[in-house]
Amino acid sequence: MIKKLAVTLFLTTSLAATGIGQAFAADSPAGDPTAPPPAASPEEFKNQLLGKLEKQAIRDIEVINKTAAADPRYAKAVATEMKVEKGTGPADPRTTLANPDGALAGCNAAWVTVYMNNVSGSTIWRYRQQVDWCSNGSQVTSISPAQISGYVYGWAAALGWSYEGVRNNAQWDYYGNRWVYRTYTQGAFHYCPPRVICVQKVYPNITIDTYGNGNWDYYWSRG
Repeated sequence: MIKKLAVTLFLTTSLAATGIGQAFAADSPAGDPTAPPPAASPEEFKNQLLGKLEKQAIRDIEVINKTAAADPRYAKAVATEMKVEKGTGPADPRTTLANPDGALAGCNAAWVTVYMNNVSGSTIWRYRQQVDWCSNGSQVTSISPAQISGYVYGWAAALGWSYEGVRNNAQWDYYGNRWVYRTYTQGAFHYCPPRVICVQKVYPNITIDTYGNGNWDYYWSRG
C-alpha cells in the first residue's frame, strides 16, 4: 500500500509540475541530413518522464524501508511529494530599488514557495524565493537580489531534517537588453536521523523570470 501510494502521489504531483502540456518542436524536414532529429512526441515524452518519476518514487520507498528498519518513527519523515505555491504583490518598501521612474513606481514582488511532504501529506519543510523589481513597460529598471528562506517544521527537525542553506544563487540579464531578468536559487535540505546515516539530501530549485512589462513566470524542481 505504501509503495502504491508513494508512486501515485509522486507521479500525479510531478507531472503537473513539469509542464507536460507544453508545445513540442516540429519534426525536422524530411531528407535534411543536417537537421536535428525529430523531437519526442508528447506520448513518448510522457512515457520517459513517467519512467524517471517512478524510479524516484522507488528510491523514496527504499528510504522508507531503510529508516523503518532502524526506527519506525523515522519512516514518516521521508520526503516523497513536493508542492508549489506562488504569489505576487507590491514591492517591499524595505527593499532597496534604485528606480529612475520614481520610488516604487511600477514595482512588484513575486515569490514562489515549494513544500516537501511525506507520503501521508504532512509538510516536512518549505523553501521560499522572492524577487522585487521595477519596470517601465519595456525594460526592467531595477531588481532586488533574491530573498531566500528555508524552514524545517518542528516534528521533522526532531527526526533529523535540517536546512543547510543556499547551494546556488544567481541573477542575470537574460538577453542582455533588460527585457527579462532571471533569478535562480537552489536550497539544501538533509535528512540525517539520529544514529542513522544521512538517508536523503534534497536540493530544491526555483527560477523566477521578471519582465520589463511587469509580468513574471517561474520554474521549479525537486533537485
